[in-house]
Amino acid sequence: QYQVAKEKLLKYNLVVVIEKLRDPKYVQAVEDIFGVPGITERGQPFCERPSHKANQKHPLIVHNNTREKLTRLNQVDIKFYHEMTSCLDSGRYNFPKWDPSRFELNSTDMWIAKAAKKLEKESAKRRAKADKEKKEKKKK
Repeated sequence: QYQVAKEKLLKYNLVVVIEKLRDPKYVQAVEDIFGVPGITERGQPFCERPSHKANQKHPLIVHNNTREKLTRLNQVDIKFYHEMTSCLDSGRYNFPKWDPSRFELNSTDMWIAKAAKKLEKESAKRRAKADKEKKEKKKK
């Protein structure tokens, strides 16, 4: 199970480690990946209040054998967590910057991404043309 979980997790482009969201450098790196600020601004989950009420009304009862099994499984989870997050221990987060071509986008996002890509191509052409003109002026 450990290896299966690892293989599945490693298929993702990014796995956000919730505990690391306390680190401003980590937050900035994650925001840069998606090109949006404010990922740590707390909202109200849709079902938070009803869930709390239900938990108060019907508290969870955990039997000793269940607790023991969960404790054993949790040891494996902790090992897995440490293996998967140890690369973040240095405090350097070399995540890539936002690049819409790396993500599957919906139609609205795709239009925006295509427009941005077109603008970037046009800008690159203008820069190349300006560089070419500078070189020609230097030759004269």
